[in-house]
Amino acid sequence: MLRAFFSERTKLRRKWMILGVFGPLVAFSVGSTIFQIVLADKAGTPEGFGLRSTRALTSAQGLANVITDSAAFGGVIVVILFATGFATEYGWGTLRNLLVRQPRRVRLFLGKSLGLLDFTYLGVLLMVAASFGAASLLAPGQGISTEAWFTADGIAEVVKATVNLMLSTIGWASLGILASVLLRSPGPAVGVVLAFFPVEGLVATLWDKAPEWLPGRLFAAVAVGGTEDTDFDRALALSMGYSLVALAIALWTFARSDVTA
Repeated sequence: MLRAFFSERTKLRRKWMILGVFGPLVAFSVGSTIFQIVLADKAGTPEGFGLRSTRALTSAQGLANVITDSAAFGGVIVVILFATGFATEYGWGTLRNLLVRQPRRVRLFLGKSLGLLDFTYLGVLLMVAASFGAASLLAPGQGISTEAWFTADGIAEVVKATVNLMLSTIGWASLGILASVLLRSPGPAVGVVLAFFPVEGLVATLWDKAPEWLPGRLFAAVAVGGTEDTDFDRALALSMGYSLVALAIALWTFARSDVTA
């Protein structure tokens, strides 16, 4: 399993992979942070756009909220990355070569999955660091005090937010892996996972219990530490349940698939 893990990391260290994944993550994180800081209302939270008030941003939890709000786009990148992770091996015909070196499919599956997850967690840390830096530089000029951000409580909130983002990543990763193993082609796999977002959004408009049960809504709830519709513990439990089911189906399919088909 370790060999599969390190081989996946070697593949992911290519320049086009680093720029293609980390570039959009960092760019969106910085852009969203700038948007939140510059447009923060000085009297109260403006209606719409999900912006927070200046008073809310100056609290110990202010920076953590900026980070989690700025990471909303991360789920899209993560699910695409994992959707192509296995699908490209089928599409390029390299899976046969991998199975020659590691015929135990369960070990290969787990090694590749952990290699992708490790790469993704580095992206999460970069997003947090980029948002942290941008917010710290911009906030003073917008009349937002950052004193509470650097207290013990403020740092603890940032650490908690980072951990929550990593936990939510597991959910998005499981959906991407499932799509890639079932469809076995990068194009259809990416198409399906991208279609997941508007389809779930449509269902959410028609079903008032959607935030409590739909996987995407639950993954997002985990990322922000819980919402008014779903508390963190329930969102985390259901998210991990969905993830385990998706990974079990993907592993069962991967272990029994004909790579020559």
